[in-house]
Amino acid sequence: MKDLVILVLVIIVGFLIWNSRVTVSGYTAPVANTNVPVPADVIQAIIDKVRQSKPDEYPIETLFITPQADGVYTSRFMFYNTRKFLGNQYDVIAKIGADGAVNIQNMTESSKEDTSTGYKPDVYKPYEDIQNNSVSQLKAVLATRPETPVVTDLHLGTRA
Repeated sequence: MKDLVILVLVIIVGFLIWNSRVTVSGYTAPVANTNVPVPADVIQAIIDKVRQSKPDEYPIETLFITPQADGVYTSRFMFYNTRKFLGNQYDVIAKIGADGAVNIQNMTESSKEDTSTGYKPDVYKPYEDIQNNSVSQLKAVLATRPETPVVTDLHLGTRA
């Protein structure tokens, strides 16, 4: 029985070693080169053009920018709105002319803002309202508290 277990283990180890050396040849689809470098000047020009139409937006991150035909770039940017204290994400299609002029062909907000969770300033009540509320709560507690029994026969620390 012991010999059979050792034989099975040797066969398994041999199979694993043989399987790691075998290469499977097959068809692999060619991968498109999506990492085309885009000059930093082009990215900055598109961001500047977006900020002209939305001055409260501050750029956070360039998610992607892909060159297309005829100087057109599709891109997605994340911006921080400094007035509403929330983030926005824009899909921008921009055309860069031969003279370097940027023309925004389409700009859509790919994530909508949720105004219910944005920054809201603190709201304070007048001190008199807080004082009156405190006094009324104290009176209610005092009105419902049980009476403390009066103990007159205390012999603390003595033996009776």
